Amino acid sequence: MVYIHGFMGNGTSFQSFPVHLHHLLSVTSDDLGWYIHPKAYPKFKTRYNISVATEVFSKWLVQFKNPGTDVILLGHSIRGILGAEVVLLRHE
Repeated sequence: MVYIHGFMGNGTSFQSFPVHLHHLLSVTSDDLGWYIHPKAYPKFKTRYNISVATEVFSKWLVQFKNPGTDVILLGHSIRGILGAEVVLLRHE
């Protein structure tokens, strides 16, 4: 699960939500053999077109690409659009 903070946010923008959600999901997902690893997208400057931000985020996301791994994007505000753009980019 990758948390993408909103405009002018940073890795702490979600506060304790990732930890809380991770705990709740782990209760059932561990029984199914699934393991959840929450990650927060680091702070980045917001001054370019969405296509630039999409490319930068997409390159950062590659480190989590693995045949046995599903990536879930959780974006807040404008970064939700960024997450959607990355998904669309990968399916073109």
